[in-house]
Amino acid sequence: MPRKESFENFSKTCEEISHEKSKKRRAEIVANYLKSLSPETARIATRFLLGSALPHGRTINLGATTLFHAVSSLAAAPMEVLEEAFTASVDFGESIYKIMLSGAAKKPSSSFTLNEIEQDFLQLEAQVGKGSSERRMAILTNLLSKLNPLEAKWLAKIVVSEMRHGVNVGILIDALTLLTGEPRSDVETALMLLGEPEELAFGVLKHGAGFLGTIAPAVFRPLRPMLAEQAQNLDEAYAQMEGTLQAEIKLDGLRAQIHKKGCEVRIFSRSLRDLTLHPEEVATIAKENISAKEAILDAEVIAVDEKGSPLPFQRLSKRITADVLPLGFAREFEFRPYIFDILLFNGQPIYRLPLHERHRILRETLPGDLIVASLENPTICELRDFFKRAINQGHEGLMIKNIESPYRPGSRGKHWLKVKKKITLDLVIIAAEYGYGRRHGWLSNYMLAVLDERSRRFLPIGKTFKGLSDSEFEKMTMRLSFLKISEKGGMVVVKPEVVVEVSFGEVQRSKRYESGYALRFARIESIREDKKASEIDTLETLKRLYATQTTREI
Repeated sequence: MPRKESFENFSKTCEEISHEKSKKRRAEIVANYLKSLSPETARIATRFLLGSALPHGRTINLGATTLFHAVSSLAAAPMEVLEEAFTASVDFGESIYKIMLSGAAKKPSSSFTLNEIEQDFLQLEAQVGKGSSERRMAILTNLLSKLNPLEAKWLAKIVVSEMRHGVNVGILIDALTLLTGEPRSDVETALMLLGEPEELAFGVLKHGAGFLGTIAPAVFRPLRPMLAEQAQNLDEAYAQMEGTLQAEIKLDGLRAQIHKKGCEVRIFSRSLRDLTLHPEEVATIAKENISAKEAILDAEVIAVDEKGSPLPFQRLSKRITADVLPLGFAREFEFRPYIFDILLFNGQPIYRLPLHERHRILRETLPGDLIVASLENPTICELRDFFKRAINQGHEGLMIKNIESPYRPGSRGKHWLKVKKKITLDLVIIAAEYGYGRRHGWLSNYMLAVLDERSRRFLPIGKTFKGLSDSEFEKMTMRLSFLKISEKGGMVVVKPEVVVEVSFGEVQRSKRYESGYALRFARIESIREDKKASEIDTLETLKRLYATQTTREI
């Protein structure tokens, strides 16, 4: 077995990266490491480096609690010793390392290859049905018994998707830029078109820099969607876009990418999950109304009542969950897609064309009642009237876009701005406390966090217990209990996985939280089942919101 292909070498590389403060140097380490591997192994290594055990959309069905129990059984130490190791650690992986380092755990007799670790992850994924929990525990315990403490640390970090070593997609792009010698923008575009980072790494290492030029949008291969920044109000958005502005109604729904080729239609979520059958009516509408033989379109799917009026996102979210997880919700309403962009038309990529050109093609491809209502180059008074109409019709607000802008897959920038009737942030729950009184027995006081893109860490910005119903508190308690990492002093630390949309009164400076900020009057508006923790709002967005308001120190 080549030593370079071993999981031990992977772990040592991650450890080296985690102690390196320079982003440039981290990229160099990643580039040199990937270059030392075969293309097939580099594909696995890239996925592991970014904290994913399996290819996108697949899961090993393994929680942090199970992993902790498996390690604890090997260490055979008293529970107070185990809890002390966890309390004294900066993250979950570090606590696993300390427990394994205690000396009671078995020493490894040989080292696994990355491919063998992946095979174990696939075995874990395959365990379903009666007795699956016990079988997963047996597979995991057997694997951990053969790992040294450092390997166990980084295995744990992959399992809970909490790498914290300073390697994110941006560093990977820098590393592949070093390997190809091509402009960083070309590598970034290639990644957004290809969708999966590990496939880009594989292609570059197998085919060289020329691989970048072969990548183009392809039907049934989803692209990462273009994203919008949040504007404080209409005046701010108008000032940035005046003269090159297109306003569109902002729908409160599920982002959907519609792919069509001939008579076949497939629907993908913003996280690239295949939603073709959930819900099935969207694919039917697309099949019957898209005139192009081959196309990729960007859309929002909303729930509508019998009159065609929009319903809140929470109603839509419940039916999506019911379709995917068969929870048995009654189908008391329908889904309807509204298209707002087109990226590929009859086999030709058009995402680089200006927005107004793409919209012209869109109007030739679809009936007008399926296209999101828009207004080109309005005056500020017309924009305000359009905003009021959108709110009165039950929508969230407006999207303000630069009519000259290309579509930039996976990019968030000021070419697109969103203005809502009330400002909300998508945040992730990182911990929870049990409530009092009516909420006694439920995890119902939630610690919320934003994403610091530089460190790839989730930083707390305050707590809230507002917004959920009793039944939602009960379901959230069960969900967070499964995601539990540790518990101390009534605070349950959980794997950062549950994304919630949160409204608030204002952003304040705060010395209480590591982020340096806190939300005043935070309230959960909805549980965003369609979003991953990696897609939540960032610390930079929070800073920008703070800068546009009057706040005080707390």
